[in-house]
Amino acid sequence: MEKQPLLNKEPPATSPTKADSAPKAPDKTRYGTLLFVNIVTCLWTLAQHLHSPVVTQYLYVRVKEEVYPNGTEPEKHNVTCFQNSSTEGFKLQEKAQQVTNAMQMQFSLSKTGCELVVNLLLGSFSDYVGRRVLFMVPTIGYFCKNMILTSIIFWNLDLKFYYVGEILEGMTGGLSLFKIACYACVSDNTPAKGVRTLGMIAVDVTIAVTDASISSVTGVFIQNTGFFYPSLASALMTVVVMVTIMCILSDNVKRKGASCVNFLTGLKHVVSPFVSEGSKRRKALFWLGITSYSIFTLSGSTGDIGSLWQLNYPLCWSSEMIGYYSMASTMFNQVLSIPLARLLQSCVSDPVIAVWSCVVTIASNVLQAFSYTNWMMYGVAIVGSLSVSVGGIIRSVLSQMTPPDRQGSLMASFSVIGIVSVVLGEPMFSFIYRSTVLVMRGASFLVSAGGHLLSTVIIIVFAVLSSGKNKQEVTSSSTPQIPEEEGVPARRHVQGSE
Repeated sequence: MEKQPLLNKEPPATSPTKADSAPKAPDKTRYGTLLFVNIVTCLWTLAQHLHSPVVTQYLYVRVKEEVYPNGTEPEKHNVTCFQNSSTEGFKLQEKAQQVTNAMQMQFSLSKTGCELVVNLLLGSFSDYVGRRVLFMVPTIGYFCKNMILTSIIFWNLDLKFYYVGEILEGMTGGLSLFKIACYACVSDNTPAKGVRTLGMIAVDVTIAVTDASISSVTGVFIQNTGFFYPSLASALMTVVVMVTIMCILSDNVKRKGASCVNFLTGLKHVVSPFVSEGSKRRKALFWLGITSYSIFTLSGSTGDIGSLWQLNYPLCWSSEMIGYYSMASTMFNQVLSIPLARLLQSCVSDPVIAVWSCVVTIASNVLQAFSYTNWMMYGVAIVGSLSVSVGGIIRSVLSQMTPPDRQGSLMASFSVIGIVSVVLGEPMFSFIYRSTVLVMRGASFLVSAGGHLLSTVIIIVFAVLSSGKNKQEVTSSSTPQIPEEEGVPARRHVQGSE
């Protein structure tokens, strides 16, 4: 155990060391920065959720134009659909779903390779170069992708041009890199306990609420104006995001006086909590946390099969109806999310809250798998409203076990796991949907529920290991030594010191 004189021994103020230049965890919450994070998150989400429904529904329309012979297509796109399975139109309708789903999967996979490397690189470097880079780079890439889609719609170009937009987004990190910036900023500006979990959840709530708010508007927008103007509006919104970041964000969280790490050092910072830092129990907790996160994310990476399922038999919803449902169900959940999390925090630990949310998610998936009426889908929304962001809780719990100068590296590891989960999950659920759409449409949701069940079991093990008599050991090993730099002896970081 270290003695007090060692902790108080500091180098002279006239000769600061690089170890001392590492950022410290704040003693109190910096609400102004948290507000900024949620503002830019809201603006980015507006752009994204104007773009995503346009892609899905525009692809479906273009595919149907190629699949349906003259005279067999329903009168209005996405408004009526064939319900008699014995008709030729019904079979062509199923084929159009399968082709659209396959194209979406190919577009998604085309960007993920570059996205994986960029997130790992810039995420780990952000502890040295600051957070502004993490905000700006993906925003520029997303603007380019939006403009490419807008051009395809306006000039009716070949859909293969959209691959260019996906690859550009991958090369600039995409949404995953933008989220790293948001979560790292939350970690930089909150104390380790309590508020940090709510801050992580707040980012997820902002994304979900903005998505819900724009969903119905997007549906009406598409139905009344077509696809061009919503796509153009999405591109213009990314410009607003860029201007906001440049004018407001003060980049004061980078490690002053430290030279930028190379790629191998950055990679080491990402993996070190899992292989080399802290006690065996602490490393086991990191592995359990990241494994539960990866399985939960994998199980939720169903892509757009929910929208395709709602567009067709047995629901046959219009794009406007899908928008209204998405808005109502998401708003209902997110309005309760932070108050529910705060209430549960007063009674149980964060890992137990994650277990509760996993169980609720499982129940929601099972109910959706067997839903065939509008009222049953409303039940899915009610059950789902009782969950809290599992990803946000796991990020916060592991963030509390990580020193302040490694927050960007930790969020990069979450981002990499999230990308890999999407790469594996979307093709898997796409294959399951295509294989079962004529037999059991809800099979994909049952598989998702099974994955969430496995994640629940892992989180329970995490909660047991991190509670009671084990808690002190985990906390005492949660502040690994800052590595030696240029001959400066390593010294232990003191959480919350200034």
